[in-house]
Amino acid sequence: MDRVRYVYIDILKTLAVFAILISHVAIIGRQSAILGVPFPHFQHIGKVGVPIFLMITGTLLLDRDYPSIKEFINKKALRLIPPYIFWMIVALIFIGILNHLQFNYDSLIFYIDSFFNLGVNWYFWMVIGVFLAIPIVNEFIKAKKVEGAKYFVFLFIMASIIYQICILFGWNSYLDLTFFITPVSYLILGYYLANKDYKLSNNTLIIICFILFCAMFILRSIQPVKSDALFLFMVNDTIHLNSFLDISIAGIIESASLFILFKAIDTSTGGIGLKLKGFFESKYIKKFNLSISKSSYGMYLAHMYLVMIVFQYFDLLPLTGTQMALLIAVLSVAVIIMSWISVLIVSRIPKLEKLSGYS
Repeated sequence: MDRVRYVYIDILKTLAVFAILISHVAIIGRQSAILGVPFPHFQHIGKVGVPIFLMITGTLLLDRDYPSIKEFINKKALRLIPPYIFWMIVALIFIGILNHLQFNYDSLIFYIDSFFNLGVNWYFWMVIGVFLAIPIVNEFIKAKKVEGAKYFVFLFIMASIIYQICILFGWNSYLDLTFFITPVSYLILGYYLANKDYKLSNNTLIIICFILFCAMFILRSIQPVKSDALFLFMVNDTIHLNSFLDISIAGIIESASLFILFKAIDTSTGGIGLKLKGFFESKYIKKFNLSISKSSYGMYLAHMYLVMIVFQYFDLLPLTGTQMALLIAVLSVAVIIMSWISVLIVSRIPKLEKLSGYS
């Protein structure tokens, strides 16, 4: 039986992959500013993309019946790992060409290190851990449903607030709630928000969530307060764990409001929600979102070689803030289009389609 597709899921995947790619291109402007706001502040747009992808994963993969853990892991491994290896090889070839590297022992070590530790690839390694955990988390959700998810989400939010307060004031904490501030937390949050019964109308939810998202986005861009009050990342030097997953309360609000916003649009039957739904379900917009949605994992992987080219020729150019903003906008569109086309081309080559990341 074909899997049911939800329009809001395709829209969110499109927005999420766009946000991630744009944030990586924007790194070239890290020493520039516009209207007094440093460009690195705007890079947080990419930090919305990863939680959204995790929430979508929870929506689609939790509370499901899987024949066996082995079959689930094998299926996901075949979908995730071969495309990663393929696009990493492409990226490493471009790194070698752009840096005029000769193939010797030192370059071999460089390539091996890049394969495992290239910064933009942190999402892939995080996702591997997430899929290994899903069979365990799924059993909890199957048993406890929305009420169990609600309890976990509550602890997720409390843990985020507590640890952020500790960081802000330099306090130590002996209350270990770190289990509740992991990527799995966003999976369960996505499941909860997708299955929760909302007492407010869809149009009311759309307005509230739009205001919340804009408020959080502007606040985290301008950063009128210490960044420690707006961002929180999972880092553990003891076990050498590093992650760019934002688990701050501001990040949770920003991601959750965007998720609810488009879910409310998708289920609207009147008012502004229905008008927006009509736009997103129009023939060409729906087809575009569907194609990007199916290409999203491949686009994330394929954009690596394009970002290498961007860094090589456009990094830290002496431009004004306005010029840098225009350059980032043009390059972002180019990277999005080229990564999309790259995935579509590979997906249509016999024997290579499974390496494209298109699904």
